[in-house]
Amino acid sequence: MRRLALASVFLMVLGVAAAAQAQVCGDANGDGEVTDTDGVQVLRAAALLSSVCTDVACDVNGDGQITDTDGVLTLRKAALLPIEENCPGATGGTVDSVSEDILPFFRILVPEFPGIAPAAAGMSVETEDCPEGGTRTKRDLIVQLQVQYDACRISDPILGSFEFDGNVALNLALPQVSVNVDVTDLGTGRLVHFEGPIDPDFQGDNIVFTGGPVVISTPQGDFDMFFEDLTFNQDGEPISGSGTIEDNDDNFALDVIEFIANGGGTATLIATFDDLTEQTFTLNLLTGALTPVG
Repeated sequence: MRRLALASVFLMVLGVAAAAQAQVCGDANGDGEVTDTDGVQVLRAAALLSSVCTDVACDVNGDGQITDTDGVLTLRKAALLPIEENCPGATGGTVDSVSEDILPFFRILVPEFPGIAPAAAGMSVETEDCPEGGTRTKRDLIVQLQVQYDACRISDPILGSFEFDGNVALNLALPQVSVNVDVTDLGTGRLVHFEGPIDPDFQGDNIVFTGGPVVISTPQGDFDMFFEDLTFNQDGEPISGSGTIEDNDDNFALDVIEFIANGGGTATLIATFDDLTEQTFTLNLLTGALTPVG
């Protein structure tokens, strides 16, 4: 059940990110993705030709007009190259990209963690083939548990196929979970790196997570994720505590997302953007339903 609780921490963060999606910066046609087609639409708008563009989606640099520069930025984003985007009001694009980057890591990799306690037999090493190629090696070193991923390919029926490289380790002496993993989307070639510590504390049947940052490095910039006494019961339900996802590189319109566990399967989500506006929601952690507050 403790492994379930660990996975639930990350799935909670994921639910927060996915639920808050709105307009994506550079997504001219509104299909939820930024592609070459969107770049063409932005360039058409810049040339005063017919286009599906709106200022919210196509004024990528936020200078108050749609120009060739916005078209180039959109094409760079479509090619997964780094840009600085500042679409007016397109705050959801950042949250959407966070969701897409975090989801395969938390939904596929984290639930695989081999357990929170060492095997009774003591030290052991076991290497096995991943479902679609590559290997994963599990090492029980008595005071530390490690999982090493080497070009480990795993698919999800909804998300697609991904390759994992790096390791996840639990130091039982501290205790502390350390993450150092590359996740590559095999469909797009996009690589996202996760690195940082999480401190678990076992309190009876509950498990409490604090610490960070877990740095999420994307082609567009980095996010830092922190946990503040985020507490789960033996059923893996978050019952108290909070956490944040922060845009410390200031590459996005989003400043910080704070999530607060309310118990009863819900959380309060407060998203603060660079213009200091806030959006508050109640999030159903079981269904993913997001209800605006006020």
